[in-house]
Amino acid sequence: MTGLGLILGPDEVDAVQTPEGLHPAALFALGLALMTAEAALFTLVPIELSQRFLKRAWPGVAAGFAVYVIGIHWNNGWLGLAVSSWIWGVVTGAYLLERPVSRGRAACQAIGLKWTFWIFAMAVLTAGA
Repeated sequence: MTGLGLILGPDEVDAVQTPEGLHPAALFALGLALMTAEAALFTLVPIELSQRFLKRAWPGVAAGFAVYVIGIHWNNGWLGLAVSSWIWGVVTGAYLLERPVSRGRAACQAIGLKWTFWIFAMAVLTAGA
């Protein structure tokens, strides 16, 4: 479980427990749903609302960064902040680059990237089991 140090704080790595009776496929599906919600809440919605009401995307970008990286991952230490910043930057950057061409394709790409990070996290979780 050493790879979880990138995702969880140092005190939380040994405390990871899978709920009793939860099949790994159910945990995987739950994670995909959570990653979809994260992509929507911290990338798609802030940028689109900011663009619609403020006529520019950067306030939404800043809000998504503040809530996702600082608001949620602040207690994971500097490494956790760095990793979550990188993940957020990749997802948001890809969305912003693809958005002028197709918002639908940009949204699918952002969600797909979050799914990719979740699949990597599941591989790390199951490698230690």
